[in-house]
Amino acid sequence: MSQPEHPAPGAADQPASWPARKIRIWSGVFALVCIIVSTVALHSFGNDSVQDDSRAFKATGVVGQTVDVNSGEVTVLDVKVGQTLAGTDGRPEVHSPGVFVGVDVQVACPKEEENPGQTVKLHAGSRTYTEWAAAGVVGPPAGYQTTARMIFEVDPADLNRLVFEAYRGEIIAGYERHAWIDLGLAGRADQLRAAAAGTTVKKLTQSTDVIA
Repeated sequence: MSQPEHPAPGAADQPASWPARKIRIWSGVFALVCIIVSTVALHSFGNDSVQDDSRAFKATGVVGQTVDVNSGEVTVLDVKVGQTLAGTDGRPEVHSPGVFVGVDVQVACPKEEENPGQTVKLHAGSRTYTEWAAAGVVGPPAGYQTTARMIFEVDPADLNRLVFEAYRGEIIAGYERHAWIDLGLAGRADQLRAAAAGTTVKKLTQSTDVIA
């Protein structure tokens, strides 16, 4: 009966041959270099993206001024402030402990391609307000413009620093110019706060018509 073979004494403890160790060393060095290169590339791309976004992809303006973005033109026409929100029929619907801000905005599409619509927000420093009904602005076809009133509920203390943002409402939009429009309420913020309790902001139905 044959006996099972056993490794020579100390064979398991013998170090790997020099070629095998050399391969493992170079593999480790290569992996480390890949990690360093990837980290540097990612860091550089992130910095460039932030710089480009702040310099080339933010189109600023004020109320009454048309801001040109990739997907068309955005204009804030007027701003309404009040503590009560009414429906399109004028009936009061909600009373806010803060204030409702109605931003009348016009989105025009003079170009040949259709505008996919605009997502909108209000900013007050580091604070961001989303739209009350989260409907956005319906994108007009080429040669048309859409007018709508965007409703936001905000802290009255933020009235003096509100900035309206609008950008193309797509899941994948690439590097898109965002419209950032100062609502210009700083000079009359105290007056608006005092009058808000007796003021109603009415919802408006979005309308689309031919660009004049």
